[in-house]
Amino acid sequence: MTDVPVDTIPAWIDATQVLADVLDVLRLPSTDDDADRIEQLIPTAADRIRAFIDRDDDPLPDAPPMHPLIRTSMTNAVIEMYRRKDAPFGVLNAWSPDEVAVRITTDPLRGVRGLLLPLKKKFGVA
Repeated sequence: MTDVPVDTIPAWIDATQVLADVLDVLRLPSTDDDADRIEQLIPTAADRIRAFIDRDDDPLPDAPPMHPLIRTSMTNAVIEMYRRKDAPFGVLNAWSPDEVAVRITTDPLRGVRGLLLPLKKKFGVA
């Protein structure tokens, strides 16, 4: 596996723990070919979560341990971003005759925004 660029990940996110959590949920071994691809998605998910909670001036405590809401949100966001490869043109099950085609959202944080709201620092319109 490649090293996750730590300069792009906030100190309050433990990239190694997130990778282990994602691989565990997806039931993939760390030697799987997709482990590198998953690892490369961690900085993007971290950047999106950091921007959403908007705590640059008041950061969360350094990792480890990670805040439980951040840990769950990071795991879910990375899995959402990883699974997009299974949804060409934003449609899941598009080619399966037995399944109903489902359009997926364009925002990988849509499912975790509710989890992150208690950590959000600033609200309103700039």
